[in-house]
Amino acid sequence: MLTQISHNRIGRISLVPLDKSDYPNTSLILHAVHEAQAFLGTIRSYEYGSSDGALFLYAYALQRAVVLRKQDDAHGLKLLVMVEGSLTIEAGVNEKMVLSEGKLCLFRSIDYTIDLPSATHVRYLLFDIDPLVVRLGLANLTEGQYNLSKTMLVQLAEM
Repeated sequence: MLTQISHNRIGRISLVPLDKSDYPNTSLILHAVHEAQAFLGTIRSYEYGSSDGALFLYAYALQRAVVLRKQDDAHGLKLLVMVEGSLTIEAGVNEKMVLSEGKLCLFRSIDYTIDLPSATHVRYLLFDIDPLVVRLGLANLTEGQYNLSKTMLVQLAEM
């Protein structure tokens, strides 16, 4: 699930691959690290491999408030987990959701926007969970915003 990032005034942002050896190992396998300098700050994407597909960690350190338009190539249900900071996401025709640390959301849109406040440091995980849903036989997952449990918060901090 690669993501194209664009900005209304500047256009598409090209992410440049970085050397993976600079980054620590985790329980996930790091496939790629990409970076772009834009909007007076840094956009970084880490792609990890898992048995159910790619997991992306996006990190934004930007000075100006921006609205990013994103388009994923993976259809289906997506999971967005806030690790640091806050953002507003608008996915499809759903209402805007304000997410902060300890929050997650489920949504199905491949085209969505993310509003980032000024002087922001934001990190979030994005995962196409359809393969996991099918493998585990999960049903009735509803789009929307949720709180992370204390156990999930501990596991997220360890990761």
